[in-house]
Amino acid sequence: MIDKWGINPGTEFALLHALKRAMRSGVKINRLLMDGRFTFHSIRREGFDYETFKRGDSRIASIAAASILAKTGRDRRMEKFGRFFPAYDFASHKGYGTERHRALIAEHGVSPLHRQSFDIIEQPMLDFGEP
Repeated sequence: MIDKWGINPGTEFALLHALKRAMRSGVKINRLLMDGRFTFHSIRREGFDYETFKRGDSRIASIAAASILAKTGRDRRMEKFGRFFPAYDFASHKGYGTERHRALIAEHGVSPLHRQSFDIIEQPMLDFGEP
């Protein structure tokens, strides 16, 4: 979806899907607190009240906790994907843009997991530190 629609519309679609799924399973949603500064029109149209916070993960405990859960869940998924695509060593870098990850993409090309619209090889390496 990100390749087809872009990161913000893809994120909005996934968020709306997750909210509806949670509600179907009986979760009561009063209000959403989200990190970032995006406007999600379909979320409001569906009747969900939300507020976004720039650097919310460093200012609001519930956003920080959700961020940790999302990251650790993603890391576990990447470790599992590593079994299907061992040439990419996802278990070690978890898909983050480390020098090793970029080198493996240069060596093997992109896998079906990689976003095709994100040209990781041609972009300059940014040092965010190892995960």
